[in-house]
Amino acid sequence: MLSSPRVKLAVILILYVILAVSYSVVTPIGRGADEWAHYWYAQFISDRGRLPASAAEREAAGYKSDWPPLYHLAAAVVTGWVDTAGPPAFKYREASVRHQLVPSFGPEAILHTEDERLPWQQEILVWHLGRLLSIIFSTGSLVVTFQIGLAVFPLLLFVPNNSRQGRKSLGSPTVQALALIAVAIMAFNPRYLFTGMLFSYDSLTLFLSALFLWLAVRIVQGCCQRWGFWGLGLLAGLALVTKYLALLLPLAILFVAATGRRQPGRNFWKNIGQSALAYVPVVSWWFWYLLVNFNEIDSYGPILGTLAPLLRGDGSDRTV
Repeated sequence: MLSSPRVKLAVILILYVILAVSYSVVTPIGRGADEWAHYWYAQFISDRGRLPASAAEREAAGYKSDWPPLYHLAAAVVTGWVDTAGPPAFKYREASVRHQLVPSFGPEAILHTEDERLPWQQEILVWHLGRLLSIIFSTGSLVVTFQIGLAVFPLLLFVPNNSRQGRKSLGSPTVQALALIAVAIMAFNPRYLFTGMLFSYDSLTLFLSALFLWLAVRIVQGCCQRWGFWGLGLLAGLALVTKYLALLLPLAILFVAATGRRQPGRNFWKNIGQSALAYVPVVSWWFWYLLVNFNEIDSYGPILGTLAPLLRGDGSDRTV
C-alpha cells in the first residue's frame, strides 16, 4: 500500500501544503511582488460586486486592475464573506507621518503589528484566505505535473504507451518514479513554495497552463478525440482572462491540430473550429468590457482608440 505511486504523490502533496502554509504564515503581508496590487483589485471587486468601470476606479483598485480578473474574481468569492469594516485594519505608512517614522526593512506599505498574529481577523484574514487560494491552485499544478510526467516520460524512454489501457494504469515503475521525482523537485523548490503561496494570479495561470499542456500531450497521443480540442480552447481562454502572458496558447492548439492530421478521425479545420468556439466566448466578455468602458475612440479614432486599453491599460502597470 505504501509503495503505491498515488500514496507517494499524496505524501508529497501533504508535505508541500504544510510547507506552503508555513511560508504563508511567516512571510509578512505584502512582502511578495505585486501582492498589494492583487489584494486591492480583489477587494475592490468584493466590496463593489463588479469590476472597476472608470479610470478613477482603476486607480482605486490598484495598478493590476487593467489586467484580466479571473484570479481576483475567485479571490473575491472566497473572501467576500469577511467583514472588513472594523478593526484591526492595515496601518498604511502613507496615512500618517508617525507611521513613516517607524524603521522598515526595505519598502513596506504598512506597519507590521501584532494584528497579523493568529487568530486572523478582518483584512488580515482576507489576505491569508487569498494566499490559501493560491496554495490550492499551486497544489493542483503539482497533481497535473504528475500526470504530465506519466504521459511524457514513456515517449522519452521509448516505453510502450499505456494511454489506452484505462485510467487505472500508471505506466511502468520507472515512469512512475520519474514523474514523482519531477513533482518533488517542483514542490520543494523554495522559489515555487514562495511564489505559489502569494496573493497573486501566477498560481492560477500556472495551474491552467499545466492543464492545457497535459491535455495537449494526451491529444497528440491519440486520446480525448471527442472533446479534447474543446477543452484546449476552454483552458486557453481561461488562462488568458487570468494573465495576458497566456496569449500564445492558441498557437499551441494549431501545432497540436497539425500534429494529429494523419491520425484517423482527425480533421484540422474541424479541430481548430472546436477550439475557437470554446475560446472566443470565454475571452470575448473581457475585451467587450474593455472596449465599452475604456475605449479612446474620440481621441485616437476607431482603430487606435479601440486598441488603446489593450496596449497601455490605465497607464499605471509597469510589470509583467
